Amino acid sequence: MTATGSAPPRRRARHARPARPRRAARRKSLDTHAIEHERNARVLESMNASTYDWDLEAGTIWFAPDLWAVLGLSPEELRTPEDWTDRMHPEDRPRYRRALIAHLKGATPRFECEMRYRTRAGEWRWARQHGIALRGPGGRARRLVGATGDITDRKQDLTAARQAAE
Repeated sequence: MTATGSAPPRRRARHARPARPRRAARRKSLDTHAIEHERNARVLESMNASTYDWDLEAGTIWFAPDLWAVLGLSPEELRTPEDWTDRMHPEDRPRYRRALIAHLKGATPRFECEMRYRTRAGEWRWARQHGIALRGPGGRARRLVGATGDITDRKQDLTAARQAAE
């Protein structure tokens, strides 16, 4: 209050922004995020693939829920990295391991491997796995984040095309 007993007029802070533009900007940011999420989901769907995030230090792995559907497996059948490698065809495991180790050691820019895997019904199907190591300050791989998808149809198409050409 002033000496006359009345309060001084309130002044708006110079840098204060009205609340609405901030809310609109936040909403736009959320919309952009939702659009990007949807775009990435459709790209993976078009490849018949889904994502995983393997914490190499903890030895745990997160699979996107739709990965089980892509591979025709249940969450109980695919919980750990070992569950995945145990399902691989024995002839494909050494190649998978070599590619994985090469990438984790930094010899390749990304991890890529095609392999056969056994389904719940016992049939062999083809998968392709991609990944990028996320490294700590010393360059040591801490996580492997990527996508895995079923490529059986593509493999069968290539085999049919080769046989037709012979």
